[in-house]
Amino acid sequence: METKSKKYRNIIFGSYLIIYRITPNRIEVLRAFHGSRSPKIIKKSRSIKVY
Repeated sequence: METKSKKYRNIIFGSYLIIYRITPNRIEVLRAFHGSRSPKIIKKSRSIKVY
């Protein structure tokens, strides 16, 4: 997954993988995937650009 600053983080919370970035004023959740999702679907999301 690409962002303007190219800085993003992830955390596992329960059955979810949450991808987020920290900006000076807030925390932005970019994606949240449930653990039952196919890894192929998660890998495809890396090509999505977030602006």
